[in-house]
Amino acid sequence: MYSQTLGLKSAFFLIPQANAAYVRRNLLYSGGYVRADIHHPPRLSLLVPAVFAYRTWPRLREARAPYTIPAGASNPLSMAGYVNAALELKDQMGAGTLPVPNRIHVALGSGVTAVGLALGLRAAGLDTTVMAARVSPVAFLGPAKVI
Repeated sequence: MYSQTLGLKSAFFLIPQANAAYVRRNLLYSGGYVRADIHHPPRLSLLVPAVFAYRTWPRLREARAPYTIPAGASNPLSMAGYVNAALELKDQMGAGTLPVPNRIHVALGSGVTAVGLALGLRAAGLDTTVMAARVSPVAFLGPAKVI
């Protein structure tokens, strides 16, 4: 949605997943309202080559380099955002707006949310544990990548 308000074109490359109601709803929104190019590589192994082909071949003629947001928004900017979120939580706790939580539960897709929050909580000096439940295939995240 943000890309459309900025006059930018969006393209989504989807991993194979169950055809649940929320998936259909998100796809209809993305394809209809946002007018994104939606691509469904038939196998997970074809995801990276499909993104590479999309980024390079047609764009060479346009002389414009696309900004790619990787799966799960796994990049340093996103990680910094979650570190900042933890620091913001500390400010809210210090102001008495929130109690100090024992645990924060998050979805574990690419690992950026869990790791960024854990780093931020440690930097803030908070003894809060991040509990992450894996929601993506192991191909995107193995136990050794987060521990």
